[in-house]
Amino acid sequence: MEALAATKFGPPHKVLQFVQTDIPEPGPTELRIRVQYAELNPVDLHKLAGGPNNGKPIPPNKCPLIVGYGGSGIIDKVGWEVLSSDDDGEKVESSSSSSSLKVGNEVAFLCDARKNGSYAEYVIVDHRLVSLIPNGVSLAEAASVPLSGCTAYEALEKVGLNNTWS
Repeated sequence: MEALAATKFGPPHKVLQFVQTDIPEPGPTELRIRVQYAELNPVDLHKLAGGPNNGKPIPPNKCPLIVGYGGSGIIDKVGWEVLSSDDDGEKVESSSSSSSLKVGNEVAFLCDARKNGSYAEYVIVDHRLVSLIPNGVSLAEAASVPLSGCTAYEALEKVGLNNTWS
């Protein structure tokens, strides 16, 4: 797959480049999503800068570093624990939210900051960080919500306003 990634830390215009890398495989509780839109956020720039590591190579176990903390796309593959039933029809996963996640669903997602991100054709995401896109909301619109929505909610929590909706 093609991804926009970095092999060393530094300013995005100097370190980001298109690379070819393997299509990732989901673990038991993960989904593989074909990315349609990636959210652009200042935190991506901070991660790329690397703080004191600016200009240094990215460690081999993290290279290439694919940033992007959220986005939207279409579920391409589902981990076996996320499936709602096995071949015999037996229930595998009891969570109502994950049982509705199926191949072909349009979803918005938040990436795990410790793993590769959404500036790629495919991304692996824990099923708990994925939400179905409601009718009437486009993939482009939905991609703008995951990280910025979490940031807004955290700000409301910090000032004590999150309980006003309960």
